[in-house]
Amino acid sequence: MEKDGTMKFLPMGTGCEYIARKGAAIVSTSRDEQYGDPEITHNAIAAYWNAYLNNRFGAKLELTAYDVARMMALFKDARLDTAPSMDSFVDKQGYSGIAFTLAIRRGIIPPTDELASYSRMKAEEMRKRGAGPRE
Repeated sequence: MEKDGTMKFLPMGTGCEYIARKGAAIVSTSRDEQYGDPEITHNAIAAYWNAYLNNRFGAKLELTAYDVARMMALFKDARLDTAPSMDSFVDKQGYSGIAFTLAIRRGIIPPTDELASYSRMKAEEMRKRGAGPRE
């Protein structure tokens, strides 16, 4: 680290990998243990937002957990515009990961063989640790 607090020679891939790992860790461990499956929480948020927006504006919206994850990532973009922080970058990465997972689960984008293989590998790691994979 430089005396001015910067890291002028941080390789792009290193920063990208670091923030992706931090985002994944927060979604799959600490927050998952604290709040449960993000899809369940995001479905509940969607229901509240739908009720509010439909009542307040007479809209006929049907937001989904996927929409909530995407909008929470946008919320983090607004935070980054006004008060940049490591936490907001990590949270944005986490919400993007949740949106990606929901997009796969709901058929919005097709899974790849590489993702299926990676998922099987992670499920096996979880079984070895005594934790079952989430459906």
